[in-house]
Amino acid sequence: MIIGVDIRVLSNQRHSGVEEYTANLLAELISQNPQVHFKLFYCGFKSRPQSYDWMSRPNVSIHHLRLPNRLYLILARFLNWPKADVFLGGVDVFFSPHFLITPLSKNCRRVITVHDLSFKLYPIFFSWRDRLWHWAHFRINDILSAQKIIAVSESTKADILDLLKVPAKQVSVVYSGVSPDFLVPSSPEQQKIVSQRYQLPKDFILCVGTIEKRKNFETLLEAFEIFRRNLKLLNLKLVIVGRLGFGAGAVLGLIGRMADRDSVLVLNAVENIDRPAVYQRAQAFVYPSYFEGFGFPPLEAMASGVPVIASAVSSLPEVVASAGLLVSPERSDQIFWALRKIFKNKQVRQDFIQRGRARARLFSWPKTAQIMFKILTD
Repeated sequence: MIIGVDIRVLSNQRHSGVEEYTANLLAELISQNPQVHFKLFYCGFKSRPQSYDWMSRPNVSIHHLRLPNRLYLILARFLNWPKADVFLGGVDVFFSPHFLITPLSKNCRRVITVHDLSFKLYPIFFSWRDRLWHWAHFRINDILSAQKIIAVSESTKADILDLLKVPAKQVSVVYSGVSPDFLVPSSPEQQKIVSQRYQLPKDFILCVGTIEKRKNFETLLEAFEIFRRNLKLLNLKLVIVGRLGFGAGAVLGLIGRMADRDSVLVLNAVENIDRPAVYQRAQAFVYPSYFEGFGFPPLEAMASGVPVIASAVSSLPEVVASAGLLVSPERSDQIFWALRKIFKNKQVRQDFIQRGRARARLFSWPKTAQIMFKILTD
């Protein structure tokens, strides 16, 4: 059997949930199915996909269409050409781990993953450049023509059914996994090295995510200041890990105007190998996002043994469930009381740590890959 896969998202040098999904899912699919030939497709002159060990396996071939990405987009949108399956020399099914526009032959079976439709639901959270990017890359016919649409959560499935009006039987929910690296405690030596590398404070609350409007850092900062002041935890810091996105200037400005500016540490990048140790050093993890298609950071925090506070909206209740504290993203007082509950009661804190670890173990990439392979070969 031959499976074509669009790996253009791996040419993006930034780390996001879509790249996380694509890299981890393909690693398992390729490893579990050595009898299947995976033809990986990407295009561009200068951009190349990030390198992964699974790319050099004998059942993998990488096919580079030497067209600039912008030219490919123009040809794909207006001429529905070139056909990716034809360029690959024929495939039994073509898998798109993201909704990037991809022309295929009429008889080519397509399976496509939709992570979220936030750009349609909440355009206010996107800059005009981001909205233009989504217009250029998103083509509803690619989704409607797919034999199977994969939603990463029930929340995303509901949005697909509501906005795109596809039959419910065409959409399957397949949850993502969490890297086992987060489930393994980092050694004291590794934690010391990572703490020194990023100048981590002794005690801190953690939030991981692109610094943008959608992640709702304003409410988090307000709750953190109130909590720190009321409980007189003057040595407690807030560590934010994430690249700068739309609206980051307002967030950084708010931090600069805080009474104690040094109480917040912003790290724009943390190496993947260091992420588990950073999570495991935190006293609590807070994720007050307004909207998520899935939500990797709370899952990674639970796997790392960190109590989680997350928004009770979109997909986050599906991921966190009763293993964390769910709050309204618009209520800083609810975040305050959730933090107080974790910090003032050791038994409650330990209970959420145990629940979180148990919950995280339900999300595994091997299981996700097994379900996906059945869909791809059905």
